[in-house]
Amino acid sequence: MLGPGAHEMIGPEALKLGFKKVLVMTTGLRGSGTVHKIVESMKYHGLEVVLYDQVESNPKDYNVMDSVTMYQENGCDSFVSIGGGSAHDACKGARISVAHDGRNVNDFEGFNKSENPKNPPHIAVSTTAGTGSETSWAYVITDTTTDPDQPHKYVAFDDACVATLAIDDPVLYFDCPLDYTAQCGFDVLAHASEPYVSRLNFETSLGNALHAIKLTAENLREATWNGQDLTGREGMMYAQYIAAQAFNSGGLGIIHSISHAISAFYDHAPRPQQRDRAAAGVGVQHAGGLQAVRRHRRGDGCGHPRYDRRAGRRRGARRRDPVAPRRDHHREVHRRPPGQLLEEPARQGADEVLRERQGDQG
Repeated sequence: MLGPGAHEMIGPEALKLGFKKVLVMTTGLRGSGTVHKIVESMKYHGLEVVLYDQVESNPKDYNVMDSVTMYQENGCDSFVSIGGGSAHDACKGARISVAHDGRNVNDFEGFNKSENPKNPPHIAVSTTAGTGSETSWAYVITDTTTDPDQPHKYVAFDDACVATLAIDDPVLYFDCPLDYTAQCGFDVLAHASEPYVSRLNFETSLGNALHAIKLTAENLREATWNGQDLTGREGMMYAQYIAAQAFNSGGLGIIHSISHAISAFYDHAPRPQQRDRAAAGVGVQHAGGLQAVRRHRRGDGCGHPRYDRRAGRRRGARRRDPVAPRRDHHREVHRRPPGQLLEEPARQGADEVLRERQGDQG
């Protein structure tokens, strides 16, 4: 169920699916009021609600098992997850565990390891345009117990984990912070670009992948700089959903493999992880590429004549790239009135830049 206002149908749709006592799983989304509004709406429609709001980023196996215990102790019969990929993935893992009498979720790492295809119904309500987990057949969990000194983040693929109903409402994205909106947008771009260049070369995923890239290019900037803009938010809603459809069949690549390995250890450093993903997504995939990006971020230089700031100073080449946006524009973003979209600074076209550089060389 996609579109503005879709979240208002959670209660009625839950009743249609036979929900009576629901375990709501979320990271808390503290300060937004989103969880409170949805829970109260569900209660208004006659549903009993038990809240588990301790899901962590890169959800841990103990998050899953704690929620399973709460589900069983309270006699729940259904799930609702509210948030992004962390909440949805933890909920998928909990459903699989419940269907197997509370077995450890780590037992199901791999492909279709569950033996009981019947598990509790699940409504996944997204509050970010990023992971697409509400429509995928996989969930990602960090195993912290098998070897506490060597945690690892794994992907479990299981036909039985797909959400019963996905609800994507761009209105719920309005509270998403600026930087997080941008980071989620790069996740969408990775989800779309990786299946497009995947070695699987699955034809039916290619159209979705390209369209998701197109939607991201058209809407991410607007959704980021003006978070209250419905057009941008709705465009990114469709982009993330379609990108997930692409990787469901086309697969993902090394960008995700690397980020999973890193985030198992550096759990609270999402921004560098997203930057590394972005760097890999635009072609920094050669040996040592990620280290070069980190050196550049520290100001140490990356060894490339165009991007190495130190090299530029040694040569005395201080002229700003005419294609790059003005830095003062980004400072002004944080001083804009709420709801006001700053116009992006004018950029020279590619032909103008080429003529200017040819003139300099002449």
